[in-house]
Amino acid sequence: SWHLAAVHAGAQSDVRAVCALSPDRLVTAARDGCIRVQSVHSPSPDLIAELSHGESNYVQALLVRVDGTLVSGALNGEIIEWAEDGVKRKLAGHTDGPKHEKAVSCLAETCDGQLVSCSWDKSIRLWGEDSEEPECTLTGHAAAVWAVLPMEGWLVSASADRRIMVWRGAECERVLEGRDGHRDARMTGC
Repeated sequence: SWHLAAVHAGAQSDVRAVCALSPDRLVTAARDGCIRVQSVHSPSPDLIAELSHGESNYVQALLVRVDGTLVSGALNGEIIEWAEDGVKRKLAGHTDGPKHEKAVSCLAETCDGQLVSCSWDKSIRLWGEDSEEPECTLTGHAAAVWAVLPMEGWLVSASADRRIMVWRGAECERVLEGRDGHRDARMTGC
């Protein structure tokens, strides 16, 4: 049976993303611009680290890569890979275009370790290991891309345009819609 085990406080604003850094460390990102790493199992969760994209630049996407690297995506389109002592790598992100279209909405990792991001700018970007610029940018959605799911040899994206696109390489191979299509743009989880 499920029950409340702990309350993790400390954010000065609403929490936008959460992920597990390890079995006993929780990572949260809030609209106050801070990323917090906290102990999960202690009765009063200990703040282990606090990282920031800046107060007016909140984080809404988090990913822990297979190698344990924490990656965050922010409202201004910025993507940062974090090391224990601070910034490991800052990517160009989705920083071109109008301010209101830059936000990184989701981060993922392909089976072969390639970082993937999607954004309100209607694009999906794939990042190489050593570059600060994207290796590939996928376009085709007519509105913000909310989610991306890497699968073996495929990439699936979901957008506010109510379409799900299936990609192989840089080409959209298929557009999926329900029998009646999705009727409204909604962000939902599992």
